[in-house]
Amino acid sequence: MMDILKRLDLNLLIAFDILLDERSVTRAAARLSLSQPATSAALARLRASFNDQLLIRSRGEMFLTERASALRQPIKDALRAVAQALEAQDIFKPEAFDGRFRLAMTDIASFTLGSDIVQNLRVQAPSASAEFIALDRSRLYDWFRNDMIDAAVVVYSADEGLYESEHLFDDELIFVASNTHPLRRKRAQPFARLTAYPLIEVSIATTIMRPFFEQQEALGHKWSPMVSVPQFLIVPSMLQDNDCIGVMGRLAAQKFQGMGAAAIIEIAEPPPVVHYRLIWHKRRAHDPAHRWMREMIGSIAAKKR
Repeated sequence: MMDILKRLDLNLLIAFDILLDERSVTRAAARLSLSQPATSAALARLRASFNDQLLIRSRGEMFLTERASALRQPIKDALRAVAQALEAQDIFKPEAFDGRFRLAMTDIASFTLGSDIVQNLRVQAPSASAEFIALDRSRLYDWFRNDMIDAAVVVYSADEGLYESEHLFDDELIFVASNTHPLRRKRAQPFARLTAYPLIEVSIATTIMRPFFEQQEALGHKWSPMVSVPQFLIVPSMLQDNDCIGVMGRLAAQKFQGMGAAAIIEIAEPPPVVHYRLIWHKRRAHDPAHRWMREMIGSIAAKKR
């Protein structure tokens, strides 16, 4: 073990980490603030040290070798442990932080929280950046395991063995229509009255809406969707120049109504409630930058309650 450590320095391991993240010498060079030739030279040294190609090109893309895949997370964790040990006595200074926060969430969560996150970064951490990634539940835990995201905003419980979470805010799933819809600006309507109009369903909300719709169907108020769309933010554009009614989170609907892009249609019955949570891998729990990010998002969410 000591022999290979003598051939490697910390900067070379940092280059290893970033090269495997980016899978591109050009992008890695930009993150490392090095020239492309210098980054290529670092990759060559890494290949020689590990006696492995690490990255191989196929069909115009770079792929990790089996050895690189096996080394990736242990080296990333080791680098993070070194950084945390060296920074343990330091107070985190967001104004000096120039890293990137990678957040997975749905389109409606991004719409609800995104502008406030950007504003907070601009004021408190102007050198930091954020990447919003479309939430994919089937890939979420792989992303966490491979350190591809820092946190996610979800509406379901996480595996408490490996992950930590905190409640952010609750939202209601309500109904919206165009500003010319016959039901706009009227007092709360019985749900049955809405079923006279075509429904635009949001597929990612189907599971949450199903108990509500089944309850109404049991009362004789069946409402089958005319159109199904994959994301909430498509709904307002689908409502224009027709009498359709769509599903939307109340917080987002209030924004759209304020912009004149949709009108909220209130119903007399209690609407379904969605509980938003922030989740992250436990290995990031004590990372100073990660802790600051969680507190920042938590403070934003508190204003939505």
